[in-house]
Amino acid sequence: MNETFKHIGVGQFPSSGEWNRLVDAVSSLLRSTGVQYFSDSRGVHIRETPTAEPEDDIAYCKAAAPDADEIVCYKTVDITGDEITVKCQIANGSSLKYALPYLNLGQEIQVRRIRGVWYCSNCLFTGTRFGP
Repeated sequence: MNETFKHIGVGQFPSSGEWNRLVDAVSSLLRSTGVQYFSDSRGVHIRETPTAEPEDDIAYCKAAAPDADEIVCYKTVDITGDEITVKCQIANGSSLKYALPYLNLGQEIQVRRIRGVWYCSNCLFTGTRFGP
């Protein structure tokens, strides 16, 4: 057990500073394991607090739609921006190559970064495209 909390006995409550340090330690542990919350024996939920708000931006497709659910894009600038990989949600499919709307080279899309992963935020693709 962490030395900071050894002096707290059964039935005793931590000070607000001790409680805050405990919540910070648990939040750090949750972030490192990917778990969003846990419950203690009393049913108290401690949730991981996101460290940053989602980031919205514009991206431009580096190539036409690939045979995957991710596409490489240039962030903010249409030919020379930083490259990012953008995940796309596809209903009834798993490939942008066969989904509508079809993504073309240089096409502008809205993207949102959530916990370090970029997602296409302005469209839900459907896997029903026939032909190029």
